[in-house]
Amino acid sequence: MNKKQSRSSHKPLNSVPKISKLGFNCVKLAFTMKLEKDVFAGLVTSMAYLTDSILLVGQGPWLKAFDVRNGELLAKSLVLPANRIHRLVLGKNKSDTFVKPRDVNEEENNAQRRRILAYGAKTLAVLTIAYSAGSSSQLADQSSQHADNDDNQKTEVVIRQVQQYGPFTDWIQDVQWLYEDDESGVEATKIAMAFAHNFVEVYDITSERPARVFRVQCEEQCILYSARFFGNTLSTLYLGSGTVFNEVHVWKVSDKNEDGFAPVQHRLVGHDGVIFGIRFSDDGSLLVSVSDDRTIRVWGLKDQKRKYHVIFGHTARIWDCVMVDQYLVSVSEEEDEQSDSAMDCLACWEGHAGKNVWSCAVSPNKRLVATGGQDSGVRLWSLKAIQENHIESESDLTAIDLPELESYAPQSEDANEFMRNFVIVDYDVIATFTNQGFLLRYDNDDQKWTALYQDDDFQNYAVMEACQSGQFVVSGGLQGHLSICHAYSAFTPIKLKVHNSKVLSVFIFESKDKGVFYIVSIGMEDEFYLFRFDMRNIDEPKIRLVHRLQRSEIKTTIICATISEDDSLLLCGSRESALLIYRIPGIHKDVSTEDQPTLSTLALQLRRTHGRQAVSSVLVRPLPETSSHSPGLIVLTTGRDGCFIEYRLLNIASSAAEDGPNMDIDADKMDLVDDDDDSDEGQEKKAHGKSLLIEKVYKNRVTKGWAEGAMYMDGELYILGFFRKRFFVFNVAKGFEMLSVACGGAHRAWHFLNDDRKLAKCTFAFFRRNKVNTLFRKCLPSTETFEASVQSNFHGKDVRAITFLGAAIGCQEKFKNMPMIVATGGEDTLLRLSQYVPGKLEGSLISLRTVRKHSSVIKSIVYSIGKETLLFTSGASEELRCWKLDSHPPQGTSASDFDPSKDLLDISCLELAASPMVSDIKETRIMDTSVFCIDAHRGYHILAAAYSDSTTRLWLFDEVTKKFYLIADGVWHMKCLLQIQHLLVEGTSFPQYNIFYSVEKTNTTNLNSKDNAGGHGIIIITSATDGKLAFWDATSVVNNFIESYKANAILELVKLPEPFYSYQAHLSGVNAIDIKQQEGDFWLASGGEDNALALNWIDIHYDNRENVPASATAKADIAKIAGAHASSITGVHIVNRSVLTVSTDQRLNVWDVDTTQDVHLSLGDAHYIDVPDPSAMDVSVHKYVLTFLTMCHNFHSGTKRSKFSSQQRHYRGWSHRYWIPIVKI
Repeated sequence: MNKKQSRSSHKPLNSVPKISKLGFNCVKLAFTMKLEKDVFAGLVTSMAYLTDSILLVGQGPWLKAFDVRNGELLAKSLVLPANRIHRLVLGKNKSDTFVKPRDVNEEENNAQRRRILAYGAKTLAVLTIAYSAGSSSQLADQSSQHADNDDNQKTEVVIRQVQQYGPFTDWIQDVQWLYEDDESGVEATKIAMAFAHNFVEVYDITSERPARVFRVQCEEQCILYSARFFGNTLSTLYLGSGTVFNEVHVWKVSDKNEDGFAPVQHRLVGHDGVIFGIRFSDDGSLLVSVSDDRTIRVWGLKDQKRKYHVIFGHTARIWDCVMVDQYLVSVSEEEDEQSDSAMDCLACWEGHAGKNVWSCAVSPNKRLVATGGQDSGVRLWSLKAIQENHIESESDLTAIDLPELESYAPQSEDANEFMRNFVIVDYDVIATFTNQGFLLRYDNDDQKWTALYQDDDFQNYAVMEACQSGQFVVSGGLQGHLSICHAYSAFTPIKLKVHNSKVLSVFIFESKDKGVFYIVSIGMEDEFYLFRFDMRNIDEPKIRLVHRLQRSEIKTTIICATISEDDSLLLCGSRESALLIYRIPGIHKDVSTEDQPTLSTLALQLRRTHGRQAVSSVLVRPLPETSSHSPGLIVLTTGRDGCFIEYRLLNIASSAAEDGPNMDIDADKMDLVDDDDDSDEGQEKKAHGKSLLIEKVYKNRVTKGWAEGAMYMDGELYILGFFRKRFFVFNVAKGFEMLSVACGGAHRAWHFLNDDRKLAKCTFAFFRRNKVNTLFRKCLPSTETFEASVQSNFHGKDVRAITFLGAAIGCQEKFKNMPMIVATGGEDTLLRLSQYVPGKLEGSLISLRTVRKHSSVIKSIVYSIGKETLLFTSGASEELRCWKLDSHPPQGTSASDFDPSKDLLDISCLELAASPMVSDIKETRIMDTSVFCIDAHRGYHILAAAYSDSTTRLWLFDEVTKKFYLIADGVWHMKCLLQIQHLLVEGTSFPQYNIFYSVEKTNTTNLNSKDNAGGHGIIIITSATDGKLAFWDATSVVNNFIESYKANAILELVKLPEPFYSYQAHLSGVNAIDIKQQEGDFWLASGGEDNALALNWIDIHYDNRENVPASATAKADIAKIAGAHASSITGVHIVNRSVLTVSTDQRLNVWDVDTTQDVHLSLGDAHYIDVPDPSAMDVSVHKYVLTFLTMCHNFHSGTKRSKFSSQQRHYRGWSHRYWIPIVKI
């Protein structure tokens, strides 16, 4: 195609400059350029319940309606363009407002309408929401958790904007509907508005322009940080105002003194900081205020002599507090909460990520509390669950004590009788061994004790384990005996002499053959044993020793174990923090009496898995069949360091003879940072030969206490643990505690039995004061038992880096419909891999993997495809890390059948290496990186990095050795570097021998031509705070280094040659650059701190001959728009013959480029984006649809499309957690 044909075929970008009413700031562009805002993940600043089942959420300028029963998004509307919704005020739901909305299904006769005021900054919107309950429908599982049975109907909601008013002269602090009287059934025609300078105005809103009918100024003329109305008529209207002088003033709006000002009736003094929130009780007798001084104060307004209450406990600023009958619910910016002695803190809810819970609302039935955070998440919390899920008092537990000794041992005279140990046999049944060797069963239903067995060999000591499915108990004694007793005496007790000394541990595992079980017994000093227990004939159960297992040569005390029967593996965890794996061949076969037990040696030992803390539990699951690593196992361990770790165990089909002698691995060598990090992903550690291979995939800290167990329920992971004096059950996926019991701590015998993922039926029992204290929980299926997430959360702090991973995912699987995967990182130090899932009203980003390995902010994310798909992340503290991406469709789904709208990609991110620190300055930051694969066959990758110490550094990463090697560095700008890119330029001479191995086109689908290094010159482009751009020729430097590296020669650090081309593009820092090849030449666009956009048309000449440096010439004067934006430009991308820019002025501009005569830029289109202070942008083109994302504190995605459709999305993960404390008053 020639230049003329290329230009004539191009369609201008400004043909349809229209914003549609969708939401989020993933923006999809296609070349008719209709902008559709698709996903917005930002601060949730307001919320209100419309009904018990409909929650209204104000997120940025968008108003959303959710069905809290199933989390469905019912409606969404752009309410306040260019403003955040600070509060939602509902009108009265009087009987005469029950109308038939035209927008809702015409066949419905029970449709209702409600008017709402939504305000933000100096703007007010009047809305009408029509909602109706449709025909009965089967809701999701959670619907029964949040609604009465008669509410289980599908709900329709339509949001209509009646009028928008503003901007007003001052910042709006609160609004209120005003009626003729409190009992009036007529809709309000007036509204009251409180402003930041402590005055109130009343407006008539019956016309398009509001008419002010009343105004009053408080006698205290000061700036307000908060205000709240009480009352619905002008004569009964009061305003509580929080001043900058740390006082709360309450004054009546209709009263005026002789000077025309409203006098202050209540001057509430006591706070030591500004007032951030005010709330009145329903009857107006109490007022609650929250402040910068970290206290909540409750004031009595009716009784002047009543002393106010001060509630301490928050360690950060408190934003709001709601009174719910006898409870207070407060939200703040903190990550931790402590109880107060004056007003007890009844519960602390965790779930939001990062900092700040900005909003909260209580349902009309006062059963649910909704909270919205800075992380974009919306969560529901049950007030009823304060008592059901947070057990504080012993009165909520059942204390089980032994009966009188005469009832089961009438001839015994020893008074020293007490419980030695216990187990849970069933949800209402426990079994215990007493000090005198009696095995007793307790039934909670009839509260009766039954004696099962007595043996003097079990006096003074007994270890116990119960099998709930088989209803039998295995016990170990002080002299090495084992006993097997049925809980209901279905067979005669069995006693075996197994060990020479006391039995330390006993474990029971169920076989896939019904009625068959495996019993592991571990003694004090000798080998430990694996038995097969067959009770298919309940009258004559059989037990046979099938394996003798050899102990590790290193001191190892096994305290947990599990079996993978299909893979013939036994996995154990030790007190010394070791993970041990034994091969147990033939375990699933029936054992005859003639068969001799097999001696099984240790196949693999991974030491220091949890540092120096014990491995408390081991859990195994098969790898998905769609995984490229299948067959294999997912091994999950929990430890007393508060972490759980996920491993991948491969080569499980190899035999024991193939396990090499060096299968003793130190887990410290798999970690590249301290074990104190909250979470990380690991590198693979491979043994020699065809033996077992173990990879550490993921590590996450869930508590500062002990993680003592793990279980999967309906695909969700639950961690059992102890923190301080409490036992908890933590839902990892949703990030909150489902159950918390005050038990005194972990140093005691305890057991937990659960039936479903909602913990509706569970039993928790523990020893305290020689009694078994038990929580028997049996809830009806319709009873709400746990908190739910209505809208998923994202990063809790500023996002600084974002990258599409479409090509990285597509090269691994042949997807018919490519999933859109996004990698993000930011101030919260998290690396998130998310998948965009399209929705009916808006898309969403679902978090697939969250990794915490960086110790500080992540500023750059890039990827490269070689032997494997690699991801490189970098940021502050000179951290540069390499990860291996491994992705495949979910279990049971092929790549050709994969549907991105329904299926979630299974993706893992394993850390391979971290680069060494090379700068002399400790605070050096890596500002930006660029990477390409130079030899895919050998796994060589070249990474260029821009450092804040003004140095440009080139690294070689070798996939085989998993190490970074510093190639060269250079300093030219003498200022902090900001951006860096690489460019591969084709040589003009006849190609000579070149070391580069060209990546096959099949592996570079959708990749830029610059990502193919075969026979090209390597050009590095840098920008800095001096406003200059420099071009470096790194070809010979990289060539020479690769030759030396392949020859195993001594590697020496060299200096980069001086830049061969540079120019002054901006007056100050260059924040964003992008370079694209256009018809043989190159366009380089840059955006700066000076608000300017510059475009340079360059001809870069590279000669393949040795010692001929690259050169560049400008084909025209630099095209520059000095005022391209009203603020600094933070993102630039060249798309076709247009340039996209984004700035902190919250504008996305599309610039048309004309090169007919010289180079000219003209504004083709401009759009407002909802993300304040955007700091990163990335662009993806798929099926003629361009999707872009802008990010900072919020996440905004959108699309410009023509007749094609595309997708994009965002979401969540777990970071720091919020506490929403509940205080009883």
